[in-house]
Amino acid sequence: MVNALGETEIGGSLLHEIISKNVRAECVLCRIEVKGEDLSAVALSTRAEDLADPRLARLKHGYCCRRSCDSYYYRLLFAPHPAVNWDKVAGKLAGTKAEVSSGKSEAEQDRPKKAPASRAFAIRIAAGVGLVLVLLLCRHLWLGGSLPGLKRQSKYSVDPASLSVVPGR
Repeated sequence: MVNALGETEIGGSLLHEIISKNVRAECVLCRIEVKGEDLSAVALSTRAEDLADPRLARLKHGYCCRRSCDSYYYRLLFAPHPAVNWDKVAGKLAGTKAEVSSGKSEAEQDRPKKAPASRAFAIRIAAGVGLVLVLLLCRHLWLGGSLPGLKRQSKYSVDPASLSVVPGR
């Protein structure tokens, strides 16, 4: 992004001001926001161990800042600035999706359809529920239960004709 802004002939203190005040990133799963200053610190550090903040070290490793979040994806949000045409900068960012935010509130902005991390989480939950159901079925059968339509053959059978008739019964 800095290279794309550099191609628009913006540099120095103006570049630092634009990034720190008008650029932010948001996790697609937990919606935690990372300010532009923190993004600059992550981009300028060579190793994650050099960062004092553990949240930024997680971000440098490619994870979400929040320890409890399993997402790997962030949305870049750009606030309007008179010196920058964010559409051109976003066009120069190859392989990333960037959104230009207008002066609208968070509720009015478009939300991503379904985050990949939340989809994977839903698949894990469904697999866990399925496994529990299979284990409950195995327990039911193990304790002598039966399933509708499936009946165990008895070991012994008696021919009713071989029984003697007892009078009075």
